[in-house]
Amino acid sequence: MKEYNIQRHYSAKHQDYKACSGQIRKDRVQSLIRELSVQQNIFTNTNSESEKAVRASFAISKLIAKKYKPFTDGEFIKECVITLAQIMCPEKQKLFENISLSRMTISRRIENLSTDLKLTLEKRASEFQYYSLALDESTDATDTAQLAVFVRRIDSKFNLTEELANLHTLHDKITGVDIYKAVMNGIDAIGFKLNNLCEVTTDGAPSMNGKERGFVALLEKERINSGSSTMKLVKVHCIIHQENLCSKSLRIQGVMEIVVKTVNFIRARGLNHRQFRKLLDEMDSQYGDLLYYTEVRWLSRGAMLRRFYELKEEVFHFMEEKGKPVFHLNDPLWLYTGVYAIEINSLRNEFENRFKDLRSNIVNFAIFSNPFSLEPIELPEHLQLELVDMQCNQDLKAKFNDVTLMDFYQKYLSSSDYPNLIKHCKMMACLFGSTYICEQLFSQMKLVKSKCRTVLTDRHLEDTLRIATTDMEQNIDHIVRPMRHQSSSMSK
Repeated sequence: MKEYNIQRHYSAKHQDYKACSGQIRKDRVQSLIRELSVQQNIFTNTNSESEKAVRASFAISKLIAKKYKPFTDGEFIKECVITLAQIMCPEKQKLFENISLSRMTISRRIENLSTDLKLTLEKRASEFQYYSLALDESTDATDTAQLAVFVRRIDSKFNLTEELANLHTLHDKITGVDIYKAVMNGIDAIGFKLNNLCEVTTDGAPSMNGKERGFVALLEKERINSGSSTMKLVKVHCIIHQENLCSKSLRIQGVMEIVVKTVNFIRARGLNHRQFRKLLDEMDSQYGDLLYYTEVRWLSRGAMLRRFYELKEEVFHFMEEKGKPVFHLNDPLWLYTGVYAIEINSLRNEFENRFKDLRSNIVNFAIFSNPFSLEPIELPEHLQLELVDMQCNQDLKAKFNDVTLMDFYQKYLSSSDYPNLIKHCKMMACLFGSTYICEQLFSQMKLVKSKCRTVLTDRHLEDTLRIATTDMEQNIDHIVRPMRHQSSSMSK
């Protein structure tokens, strides 16, 4: 039946070829094949160019997010590229014109890239043996509360990664219950399990660390209720915030007010600053400038006071010339006050209390950081025999001194010989010491959602920051492949 149909089609449509025979017929067949190939290449080349245009659109969108630029910058970038093409390679101008970089296109591309990152994080969730969370809250340019949740995780091969898990927008009041619900919804969506959670680092606010209704308390209750409390949850109050809290207790305002006021007078005015630096140069001073004081880093007080004291003569002469003499600089009692050292000593007990959550884990940290210096009797029972065995191994001891800490556990300590030590060290390795990574994100957030971009949606804010902070590579080819490709001119 098929042969008959083919024969009928040939007789009806291609009767002209019947007269061809021998080499002429073969040549004619080859000619038809070449014509077909040319026609196919037209569509293939067109599709390839369109795919490259889409890939370029994704690559530029990624850069826009990485550099915290507005989505509308895509149109400006396209104008620049076309101008360059007109000058450098006019024959390629049409290709660049086909790249779609409109505001809406950039926003869709960033959404797609962020979704791909979230899917990658979800796929890798099953590979993580332990993970820790770092949480902090701040407000954006519209005074909307933004809760940043970062995850630090470790796999079976001691590979560590840190990623933004979620950026939750809290439009109403911010209580421990609100934070708890937001965080739980986020980690459930990703696929993280509570029994693999080993540590939580917060800023120490009541909504985070409240004894009954704080986020950490609610999280511990959930771990107990769900049977996920097989290992103790380490709770850390961010070191940076503890340092800042200590600074609030220093009673040296009488000294600090005068010093800060004088430094600000010199450095805040361009003319004064230039004249003061010139004076230092003329007097061959040891230092070329005064230091500013940063409140959140309270130990910077010491650096500023030390520099101020060492330049006291230059400062006195300069302020006297400006008609604002600082008479305290001639007061030995004021100059040599021991308030700073006295207050530091008086805060010793309070300082110990501030760091009690870290000191309660000092043995656990030591097992990870320097196991060969410990007495086995000081360790939990399930680790003692393994530690004795490891300390008796001279090869391991030599390697511990020669390689980095992570390389030692990753390459030289066998999980079959030291299973409990490996488990313990993995948990210690993935701990957060501070919420500094959240503070970095909030600095980036002020660039992304500035006073000029207050209409940026919560979704696009999170997507942009996810792309800007990630260490994972987005698979642009995987995103582009299933898409229908249209040139910019066709989509207008």
